[in-house]
Amino acid sequence: MTGRRAPTVSGRESAGRTETLAADMAYTHLAKSPPGWATACVLLSALGFGSLALWAKLGFRAGLDPLSLLAARFGLAAPILLVACAVRDRAALARPPREVARLLAMGAAGYGTPSLLAFLALRITDGAVFSALYFTFPLWVALGTSLLFREPLGARRAAALALAVGGAALAAGLLDGARGGRPPAGLLLSLGAALSYSTYVLAGQRVLARTDPLAVAGYSMLGCALLFLVLRLAAGGSPPPLLPLLQAAGLMSVAATAAPLALLMIGMRRLGAARTAVVGAAEPVFTAGLLALTLGERVSASQALGILAIVAGVALVSAARPAAPAGAPNCP
Repeated sequence: MTGRRAPTVSGRESAGRTETLAADMAYTHLAKSPPGWATACVLLSALGFGSLALWAKLGFRAGLDPLSLLAARFGLAAPILLVACAVRDRAALARPPREVARLLAMGAAGYGTPSLLAFLALRITDGAVFSALYFTFPLWVALGTSLLFREPLGARRAAALALAVGGAALAAGLLDGARGGRPPAGLLLSLGAALSYSTYVLAGQRVLARTDPLAVAGYSMLGCALLFLVLRLAAGGSPPPLLPLLQAAGLMSVAATAAPLALLMIGMRRLGAARTAVVGAAEPVFTAGLLALTLGERVSASQALGILAIVAGVALVSAARPAAPAGAPNCP
């Protein structure tokens, strides 16, 4: 009678498992930290996401166009996120070709559209106003979920929507004449970015919910990078100045994309999605503060009240159920 040969593991496979285990242990250690530390991670994440408007506006002041900025930003962010995903769980990137193509297309069309609208809005309107109007997207997701999936709206969501609509009107300066020189196109582009991102979340929530968040973000941003590279080449014109482009895109891809997403995932694993969404609702406040301190973009008292009303509405609706799956990127 012959003995059955024990299964063997190749050296490469063993090393890969060891790397994945080490990454998981480090990630779990951070995720199991005290709630205060997790809350700090989410607040730092909101600060990072909220800084996107600042880096974009600095890029515009340096003579960069939106298509060049977006192509460079996503071109740098995509490999960072894909490498981070491979280190944490190499198998998460091994998706079937059809699913990879779907994620690339979702990123290009679903995430690229609000990103382009956002950058076009930031060229012509105040960053704080844009951030307040864009951050109404959780309310539109809640409304869309109620209409499309026949979930009852409920008193909580109805109150949140009322806060958001009133807050948006105040933040845009429509109720006290504070709009001043802000063109209506900037306000419409800001709301368009929020609505298009809401559509992306609603249309792809099943894919986003069952796929690794870093894989979703990495493939989505790779799709965006390819889209904006093609659009920039098609637009023609002189090439953008290289050094300002790399500086702005580097800050956006690291400080406003990759690092905030990693902090968000760490905080979410400890706090849960609902509490994370409530804490992350501070993002428009951070944006307004950063732009006021660095670029001198001031907001009136009524606009500040509008921003706080939107934050309260988002927190109210998110306390019951988060507006977006964990895999959805969190900034335009």
